[in-house]
Amino acid sequence: IAIVMPLFNDWGCLPLLLDDMAAVSGAQHVFTIFVIDDCSTADFGITTVAGDLLITDPDCTAISFPNLTTVGGDIDVSGTTMTIIEFPELESVGGDMDLSGNPTLTTINAPSILEISGDMDVSGTTVTIIEFPELETVGGGVDVSANPTLTTIDLPSILEVGGDMD
Repeated sequence: IAIVMPLFNDWGCLPLLLDDMAAVSGAQHVFTIFVIDDCSTADFGITTVAGDLLITDPDCTAISFPNLTTVGGDIDVSGTTMTIIEFPELESVGGDMDLSGNPTLTTINAPSILEISGDMDVSGTTVTIIEFPELETVGGGVDVSANPTLTTIDLPSILEVGGDMD
């Protein structure tokens, strides 16, 4: 089992992770741990995440993954105080893309994303524009509700949405 785990000044989650990993018998554990003081300037150098990407640190106000092109599972960035989320090279998400529940979020930058295999949820933010210029496919539903400042939804390349649009 290989785990890449950035810690944003939150060492409290490490013992929980180690306890969970200890419960897996016969597994060999390899940890790569990044400790980031300011997640707004972090450059992880990560191009691919095979599983899920989860960011729920309430103290994180902005994040950028400048080299990330593929997430095999879900992206879940929720419950934060982020104002900016940037995935400038991201092309595909193998699961859901959940950016909901970030009440201070004003900017989402993901200009290269082509496909989200699951649901796309950008609800409960303060974004004014939801713009994914290259997005062609959302395998599930799209939820952009509860965005009181939203004025524009721009999905010029969309070909298919597999579920409901809220």
